[in-house]
Amino acid sequence: MKKWIGKFTAIFASAVLMMGAAVPVCATESKASGNWPVDTGKTDCSITLTLTYTDNGTKTEKNMSGGSLSIYTVATVKEENGYKFDISGGSFASSEVVKDIPDMNSDELDKNNATIAEALEKNIAGVEGKTVDVADGACKFENLTPGLYLVLQSKPSDGGVKINPFLVSIPGENGSYDIVATPKKGIEVPPTTTPKTTPTPTPGKPGTPGTPSSGSKTVLPQTGQLWWPVPVLCGIGLALLVGGIALKRKKTA
Repeated sequence: MKKWIGKFTAIFASAVLMMGAAVPVCATESKASGNWPVDTGKTDCSITLTLTYTDNGTKTEKNMSGGSLSIYTVATVKEENGYKFDISGGSFASSEVVKDIPDMNSDELDKNNATIAEALEKNIAGVEGKTVDVADGACKFENLTPGLYLVLQSKPSDGGVKINPFLVSIPGENGSYDIVATPKKGIEVPPTTTPKTTPTPTPGKPGTPGTPSSGSKTVLPQTGQLWWPVPVLCGIGLALLVGGIALKRKKTA
């Protein structure tokens, strides 16, 4: 009997331990992107951007080519119960746009990503950044340190493909220091077409009045009055008058 009681006690104790191990351990949510330790002195981080767009004409996805992107430091990283963004180490420390970033969690930062990026782009004048050209749908920024970065288009790509500004953080998901990012929405451009132009008519040179064109038999009508018939008519009239007078004298004689 004691033997069975001992076995039952051991089984019950094991079950209690297993149930305890299955209970999740709650942790305070980090105000950055993760609760894992971060190497704040790391200087070989990178951000690789994969850039494609959807051509409206062919409805196919193509790699973007030409143009360039620039990257700017929005915040550095400091250890604080995991890690936390520090805007004092960024290039926009005095801007009201970034003041709430240190208190945002990952979801809040992702939700406000586009709004913050667009606002920072308007205040980019005079801020130093790093520029890299786009080649075959890719653009890579190297030798970066952990932090939050603003990425924007500094030179249009071939075909005028537009890229909206956005934020990227290091470390990224699962503590990676080498980030591969792709814009969430495809970039669409209209099909390439050659605009139709209407030729401007060129007025012809006016001809010389009274001069027929070469090879033409057309004769312009004579204008104005002719004077040579006047004396002839006068002579005829005078002869008729003299004849009439002579005829009248003959009848009265």
